[in-house]
Amino acid sequence: MKRFDIKPQQGPGYVTVDGQVIFQRHGTANFFELSTPEAFVSIQHHLRRGEYAIEITPAGRQATALPTIWATFVGQAFNVAVAGLNDHARTSYRLVDLIGAYCWGMHAQHPGDVFISPTRYEPGSDTIRHIRSNVCLIDFGEGGTDRTARSAFRFGDPSCAAFYPMIDEAIRTGLHECDYRQGEEYCKRRLAWLVGALIATKSPDAVTCEALPQTMESSKL
Repeated sequence: MKRFDIKPQQGPGYVTVDGQVIFQRHGTANFFELSTPEAFVSIQHHLRRGEYAIEITPAGRQATALPTIWATFVGQAFNVAVAGLNDHARTSYRLVDLIGAYCWGMHAQHPGDVFISPTRYEPGSDTIRHIRSNVCLIDFGEGGTDRTARSAFRFGDPSCAAFYPMIDEAIRTGLHECDYRQGEEYCKRRLAWLVGALIATKSPDAVTCEALPQTMESSKL
């Protein structure tokens, strides 16, 4: 899978430090979004017209959406949307041929959607690991997901201490009864996604992410 250095997220979608953009699916529908410093872009399929509506709203409280652009096919819509954004904002963004999944959970994931995450689950060691450094963030070896012990955290590098608030929040708020009913393997992968999502949204600097399948496992290993 591909790796990207993702800028701090402004909203849905992803912007890399070298000017690439990845749209993110909204829910499970044919509705895609991207937020950049210059504008908010949405692509939505309209059943009545059988086309995709592209809305570009410039950043700023008083901004109004530009005239709707229509595209016949979804692949065409993504390219037209990025071209429209570049034309409006005088940018030179390049489209990545991936779609970011909305949320890791019980709903069906669209085939081909990926999770853009700075963390992954490693089944061999039963750990959640930081992708860039490969440092262990959560070790499930002492109790699994039902009582993920704080004492099991192993910070292999001092820089991982910065992630402690995100890890703590994920453990305290990320798993509910509906999750536990799905089993431990489900819960471990959900935590891997949630820790990564919190790191990506709360880190002040760019984070290295990998495009992962629903297993939250890296194909590089």
